[in-house]
Amino acid sequence: MKKDDIHGVQPTDTLFRHCFVDVKPRQQAQSGGSSYAAPMARDAWLDHLAQVPLFAHCDTKQLQQVAAATIEITVEPGKVLLREGEGGHECFIIVSGTATVSRKGETITTLGAGEVLGELAPLTGGPRNATAVADTSMDLLVIGEREFSGLLEEVPGFAVRVLRNLAQRMIDREEADGS
Repeated sequence: MKKDDIHGVQPTDTLFRHCFVDVKPRQQAQSGGSSYAAPMARDAWLDHLAQVPLFAHCDTKQLQQVAAATIEITVEPGKVLLREGEGGHECFIIVSGTATVSRKGETITTLGAGEVLGELAPLTGGPRNATAVADTSMDLLVIGEREFSGLLEEVPGFAVRVLRNLAQRMIDREEADGS
């Protein structure tokens, strides 16, 4: 794994929490004189998740399940979140900041707060179909493959919303390729 990448690591892995100097899990407490940002309050996570189209129809209990499945991290501008052609096992929910998504070197779109990156990888374990790079400092909620699978099984309607989201992205991609 390359230090400049954060893909390919489960949020539950200790490696994920500690090996990237500039990718800071916000859940860590103060220690040894260095302070990390305080974790986002779980209620704030619920409010944020309720605004994400993928989770917009979830009730409070379901949002709590989603929140429990996430790890909050902060990345700096220039950080590669996803790299086209490489494997991935997690998806990212953007809390704040923006990322540019490109395919074959061409910019496709810029994503911001409330949008999801990489939701295909936890389903297939296959290679990423695009590259995403942080344009700004970003706060992200990360859901690993195991947690994502659990949500598909435990949160009613989540699987249908994921499929609809993926279908819309495929339609958008075909329209963009055809123009």
